Amino acid sequence: MKKSIYLFLSLLFSYNAFAQISISKENFPKIGDTITLANDTTQISIGSAGANQIWDFSMLENHGEYSSYFIDPANTPFANSFPNSNIAVISSEDSEEFYVFIDISEDGIYLLGFADNSETPPFVVEFETPRQIYEFPFTYEDNFSQSYSELIFQDTTSLIGADSVRFYQKTERVVYIDGYGTVYLPNDTLEALRVREVEYNVDSTQVLFGGSWTNLEVLRDTFISYQWYSDLTISGWALVTINLDNYNDVSGTAEWYENIPNQISSVPNRIKNDNLISIYPNPASEYISVKFEKNTDSNYRLNLYDLKGQLIKTQNINQQNNRIELNGISKGMYIYSIQKNGNIPQHFGKLNIQ
Repeated sequence: MKKSIYLFLSLLFSYNAFAQISISKENFPKIGDTITLANDTTQISIGSAGANQIWDFSMLENHGEYSSYFIDPANTPFANSFPNSNIAVISSEDSEEFYVFIDISEDGIYLLGFADNSETPPFVVEFETPRQIYEFPFTYEDNFSQSYSELIFQDTTSLIGADSVRFYQKTERVVYIDGYGTVYLPNDTLEALRVREVEYNVDSTQVLFGGSWTNLEVLRDTFISYQWYSDLTISGWALVTINLDNYNDVSGTAEWYENIPNQISSVPNRIKNDNLISIYPNPASEYISVKFEKNTDSNYRLNLYDLKGQLIKTQNINQQNNRIELNGISKGMYIYSIQKNGNIPQHFGKLNIQ
């Protein structure tokens, strides 16, 4: 089956720990939405798990892109096969001939099946038991797992001397939200959570001889991905997804959300730099100055992180003009954040120490 369809099913939701957002079906894309994802085929680090992380993906490049379209199932050629679906998804990557049928309910999202219209006749799979992709509500440190077995197809014609041939799939999925912090993208900066997903598949091709099923071929695969989600409630899509080739890998190829809608500028956890705060010089060597254009009665704090997300320096800044000493900090690129009253992000950026 086309793996891209299964991959984007894990990209459909938005989460945020800072506001303690609880995800419901309202966070899912609506009929008529279009999501455009760009691919970066270089090796991108997944970074670290845990609280208050910095994940810098600002270097991501567009090595190719595809769009997913959310449509009314009634307008597809397979509406009668999936009467319980309330949204269908097609992808430009699959020539818009491969349909995924989904049901969004109060307690989660369910995959009902798929149909490939490029085949003659069309290849349609209706899952006997809907596959629950996520549970609702969903928030930081939640986890979810599910196991299911499915007969994908069976051919009763006589093949290779057998009475029948069938393809059987067993899958176990484990999902865990393992971190939250700040995500830097080429086109935005947002607070986000990280979701780790592991999927174990056993695909069996079996033949029927004399009343007994025998395995002809058994393939075992493990798919591991990390996704970063923010409270983009009108889009419901992952900001970044990194797919790993092996269980112990710490980097992989990435997909990132290229067309983040401008309409979400009012979302609380979208970071828009306060232009009343100035930080200079940059590049810096011995110190930086943090200047507020107006006097403030609030308490501010500057945090300085390396590109692995490790906190290097923290300092309260409560004056209109503040000096931050950089003694003992190695040369390199760093990320700074300025928070108001302990946890409200006001300003983020990169700092080059020479």
